[in-house]
Amino acid sequence: MALFLLGSCRKTDEPVRDFRFLQLQPFQELEVRDKIDLYLCCNPDSGQFLVWDHLSHRLDGLEAKIDNGLLVLRDDNKGRFLRPDDPAPRCTLNVLNLSLLHILDAAQVHCLDTLRTPALQVIQGSIMNQELKVQTGQFFGGSDNQSLLTVSGRANIVSWSLEQSSSLYARDLWCDDAYIRHYTVHDAFISPDKQLFTYIFNTGNLVCKRPASYRVEREGPGSGQILIQP
Repeated sequence: MALFLLGSCRKTDEPVRDFRFLQLQPFQELEVRDKIDLYLCCNPDSGQFLVWDHLSHRLDGLEAKIDNGLLVLRDDNKGRFLRPDDPAPRCTLNVLNLSLLHILDAAQVHCLDTLRTPALQVIQGSIMNQELKVQTGQFFGGSDNQSLLTVSGRANIVSWSLEQSSSLYARDLWCDDAYIRHYTVHDAFISPDKQLFTYIFNTGNLVCKRPASYRVEREGPGSGQILIQP
């Protein structure tokens, strides 16, 4: 009986996760910072909202602020860098007609649905790998960190710049025309149907699923080549 009482009175220090729902004002641009694990969904019948999922005592330190159509997501909990093994805050965000996605620090983005928008600019500055699914007229932007961006879906025009040690895997992003500025040592993957214009400044190759049917132009001093790998 004594052993049972001692065991039943033992306190647990296990952290408790909790949720917080926020209905959002309209926004078209998104910036995600810190070590936030972001999941994007696109439900036009639900308006724009987010759900935070994190340790209950740290929910108050998560920020979602909108200014002039720009939503900024941040983890402002003090001392978070001293606890690297703690779980990252998870955010599920419903977006409509997103035009800008800026990813910074150690944030990571996943697409639960396809992002459908007339044009989407992506600035990938996070150290984490990203996965996007898009259906857009123009997909453009660049990456400048040691990470991989994987993109699938459909775009009429793709314009992308790879800098530092970043990588691009857009083999499953079907597009008509592609404009690629390639500064890295890593191979980049793209699948243009009609036209390919590339500037290669380093040893990294540009690997295509099929040859562009109308026009191919390559410039730049790098030794990287255009390769075809069906």
